[in-house]
Amino acid sequence: WGAWDFKDERNVVRPIANFDKIPYKDLANRKFPKNSWQTDEKYVRDFIKEANSLVDRMTEGIYAEYGHPTKKADGTLLTAEEIEARNALFQVKIGPLERGENAVSFINQIGMDALTRKLLHAMITNDEFYFVLGGHSAAAGHGNNFPQQKTMQFHYIMEPVFHKLGMRLISRNLAMGGYGTLHFSMGQAELYGEKDFLQWDSSMTEKGSGPKDIFSKQALMNGERVPILFQSFTGNLNEETNGTAWLGDVIAGTNLEL
Repeated sequence: WGAWDFKDERNVVRPIANFDKIPYKDLANRKFPKNSWQTDEKYVRDFIKEANSLVDRMTEGIYAEYGHPTKKADGTLLTAEEIEARNALFQVKIGPLERGENAVSFINQIGMDALTRKLLHAMITNDEFYFVLGGHSAAAGHGNNFPQQKTMQFHYIMEPVFHKLGMRLISRNLAMGGYGTLHFSMGQAELYGEKDFLQWDSSMTEKGSGPKDIFSKQALMNGERVPILFQSFTGNLNEETNGTAWLGDVIAGTNLEL
């Protein structure tokens, strides 16, 4: 599939921007040091080109892992129609998911815009990105090998990608057996810590709307970072935030057979 092959053609030691006294690292473009990589248009264009190639290779690896590689076992390639069908099957729907529509997940448009801004900001400032999971025992990985739990698998796949793109990915599995999320939600800032992307997975132990509502609202009110929320029930959160909440979810039971 290829390998990372980015090189700085200038072959010089570039100055490093100092974000120590800049709130949230929101340094104005004009204040970046002269000749820093962030100010070099060619460097940035070449970097983005190589980054896109890396993401394409990673995506192809995921397709192959699930039995849908572009290159088949007999050496032939998928047809344009087969690629279209596969991409529809694995799509992340931006916007509301219609009944009967196939997708592995969905996210609202402002949530996708927020994720884009978060990633770009972290790339430009070489910042951290926090993925946090709250939930019950199955989400915690009880009864399974812990490295196979979904937070750990996400980190295993994505951390090298984040690293190449200049970010530090921090993934936290804070699900707990026998409880769920309610007790942690009361102290999210201290117990969950900072969150850029927060997923709820506690449907086995938390059936009512109350714990889910507290989970969402505490997430939005606590900490320095506002997270993108992935959970199955958000109640009136969209209306209560005047349509500004960043919302989505993974689709349970997706059939990945064509």
